[in-house]
Formats: sequence, C-alpha cells, structure tokens
Amino acid sequence: MPVAFCARTGEIGIAASLPKGMLAIAYGDEPKLQSAIRSHAMVGPDGETPVVPGVPYAVSDKAALSAARRFAKRLSATLKQ
Repeated sequence: MPVAFCARTGEIGIAASLPKGMLAIAYGDEPKLQSAIRSHAMVGPDGETPVVPGVPYAVSDKAALSAARRFAKRLSATLKQ
C-alpha cells in the first residue's frame, strides 16, 4: 500500500514503501493520497512541491513533529470520507 511521507524540511512524497529517515503521514490509494495532500498541504518555494504546514519553519524537531502529526490527522480524516 502506498505511503505518504515527509522529510524534516516538510516536503511530502508518496512511495510504495517508506524511505529511510522519512516520517509516514498516511497510507492508502495513491490517487486519494494525492488528492488529500493537495487539499491540505502548502506549496513549496518551487511552486510545485507539497509541504506540511508548520514543519519548514518549526523552531525545533519537537515542534516539527507536532505539526506533522496534526497534518497526518487531517489527512486521515479526509481519507476516511
């Protein structure tokens, strides 16, 4: 099952399995993951890359993790609809 994940930079990706060093934020059907991410993510500086809100500017790893967890809960709620 595909996994959506984020890096400490907040950048979001989707892969068949969780890449080393990344934080899983949701599992599910890839088109549904992409749709949920588009609905809730910020757009990165390049104008294309989805980014977890609050993670890039978090003052600590703990704050970044909290932001990623909040985002994961929003994704989960959207995916359950």
